[in-house]
Amino acid sequence: MSLETELAKNTAAVAAMTEALITLRIILETPAAPVAVAEPDVYQMAAKKIMDEPLPVIKEVVEPVVEVPKPTTPTDVGTATISYAEVAAAIVSTFKADRNKTVATLAQFGAKKGPELKPEDYAAFLSVLTS
Repeated sequence: MSLETELAKNTAAVAAMTEALITLRIILETPAAPVAVAEPDVYQMAAKKIMDEPLPVIKEVVEPVVEVPKPTTPTDVGTATISYAEVAAAIVSTFKADRNKTVATLAQFGAKKGPELKPEDYAAFLSVLTS
């Protein structure tokens, strides 16, 4: 761009700014019309009335009822000592030797895979599988 073009743009911008300032000065020097006072707002009056009223006093305190579940204990001590790792090892070793027996024993306990067995069934499952 040439210098003449930039000067023309700057001159136009300064002229527009001067015109805007003159218009603003005219607006600011013009006396404003009196502002009409609005009637009180019904909602503001109701809110003020509510805020001025004292809060009600609660005379009765109600304690929350919290039920704590009883700790569960295993019914069979043997199930607490058998881990899934032991069950998985038994499944793998029996599966290698007799696949049909492993599948049938799993089906007897309602499972297709070892992870589907319930922890409380581990002891019974191992006794049937190893018999």
